[in-house]
Amino acid sequence: MLGLGVRRDLVKDALETAEGRALRPKALPIALERMRQRGLFGGQVPNLDNVPAEAQRAAALILETALDTYALRQATFAGVQDIDLEMKRARPEALANDPVEFRHVLDVGGKVDLAYLLAASEDLARAVERATQIADTVSDKAVYDLRITTAWGDIVLTGGKNDVHQDRPVLLLLDTGGDDIYVNLPANKIGSNWLSVVIDTHGNDKYLSDPAGADKPVRGRADRGGDRFSGGCASASYGVSILVDARGDDMYRSVRPAFGSANFGVAYLADYEGDDAYDAYACAEGFATFGIGILEDLAGKDSYRLFNQGQGCGLTSGVGLLLDRKGDDTYTAEDEVRDFPAAPAPDHNASFSQGAGVGLRMDVVNGKSLSGGVGVLLDIDGKDGYACGVYGQGIGYWEGCGFLWDLGGDDTYRAAMYAQGAATQFGFGSLEDASGNDRHEVPGGQCLGFGQDLGVGLFLDSAGTDQYMVGGQSLGFGALNGVGWFADLDGDDVYEAKGLCLGDVTEAPADSLREPFLTLGVFIDLVGRDTYPGAVTWAKNGNRSTQMHRKGSVPMESQAGVFYDR
Repeated sequence: MLGLGVRRDLVKDALETAEGRALRPKALPIALERMRQRGLFGGQVPNLDNVPAEAQRAAALILETALDTYALRQATFAGVQDIDLEMKRARPEALANDPVEFRHVLDVGGKVDLAYLLAASEDLARAVERATQIADTVSDKAVYDLRITTAWGDIVLTGGKNDVHQDRPVLLLLDTGGDDIYVNLPANKIGSNWLSVVIDTHGNDKYLSDPAGADKPVRGRADRGGDRFSGGCASASYGVSILVDARGDDMYRSVRPAFGSANFGVAYLADYEGDDAYDAYACAEGFATFGIGILEDLAGKDSYRLFNQGQGCGLTSGVGLLLDRKGDDTYTAEDEVRDFPAAPAPDHNASFSQGAGVGLRMDVVNGKSLSGGVGVLLDIDGKDGYACGVYGQGIGYWEGCGFLWDLGGDDTYRAAMYAQGAATQFGFGSLEDASGNDRHEVPGGQCLGFGQDLGVGLFLDSAGTDQYMVGGQSLGFGALNGVGWFADLDGDDVYEAKGLCLGDVTEAPADSLREPFLTLGVFIDLVGRDTYPGAVTWAKNGNRSTQMHRKGSVPMESQAGVFYDR
């Protein structure tokens, strides 16, 4: 989705060589000796007799892969003179009011070739997955502790007790037992700490931005905006950060960017099982700019909460993905405590979450706008609840692409406006629900197949008896040269809407540059006996209608709405 062609497993298993070395006798001492010979740490390789053999093998696989892929990381940032300095600079969107600093960050971005880092990250993610399978055979009662300081960060192999792992540069942290606390780990702390990996195989663990925040939700913290641009758990900056938690009911809470958050890097968080709670402030839970950020939860009844930019959000040259495979889950973008007032509705937050592709609009600031990236929220199974403010749930803004896919269950979607398959300013937004009896509430409108300003909004519901309670400019609506497309394929549905809706448009101003460009709104309901609002005269079962506001000399110059109920 970044337009970079990386496919490491096309010809053969890219880990074949590293995995072969990791399976030989004394694999970890040999890997550590390779690191020592490269000058990554001094002294002798420590005694490893108290470390379980499978823990050693898992660590060896990751370290061997790191040694093999380090050159790819170097190639990625070969044009950057001082990585440590650049890591301290804020994200591009935070520099909008300083054109000199803004230009500098863009110049650095032009010197970065992420294809190399993506190649490295594919190998590293696969190595961590296989290493987790190996380490998972170590008993959670086995007590051991090994710590080695290297130029790339600490190597920590431990198990059998409850640990607090403090905020510091970590290359590899493997913990096979206990209820543990991780403070801002894994994360790239300095330029040399290019890879940071945490694997935890047992226990109910906590991943925090600071231990003091464990008992207070982010929305209740007065300092919640203070560390917005510092790296938290499972965040990547100028490198790769990978966190795997194999089991347990875990808490993920951070006021920092975290939980699959990347800025000029690749961040990946995988939680294999358990009922987990994710609570963050911004730029989290599947977020990226100039990179890839992924949060993947494989099972459990989970809750996801943040304020802004996350739960599948991609900014410039970024892909943010939140993937939940199983369980009844809740997704909330805070709209009661308002830290990010939205321009269209200041009494709501601008969420840019739950499948949001977001660009940086600068035509009214310094003239240097940035196209958006790709944001995806994919929930495969379960009865789920989604809630956000303005801009969310499949939203494309300023040449960004946002997707929300829900494949199973009776779901509830709530938003303020500009949501649920909506797009504006050249974006593409899509919400697709594959099955279930669902309920959609968007009182402010601009939703459910809404396109504006050359944006395309798509909504598709494939099955179920559904309810739609919405404001105007919704349900297949085009505005100002946008295209909105709504399709419900099955079920006896209820439509409660106010204002213009149900296959209609607001036409472009006459005698303006917009006039010769298409504006289109399409509403389709294929099966079922549906209930429509009486105020919309053409909305009836079995009716087909065209709302022609301006007919151009060719169809692509027309301003029209289409209503189709079969």
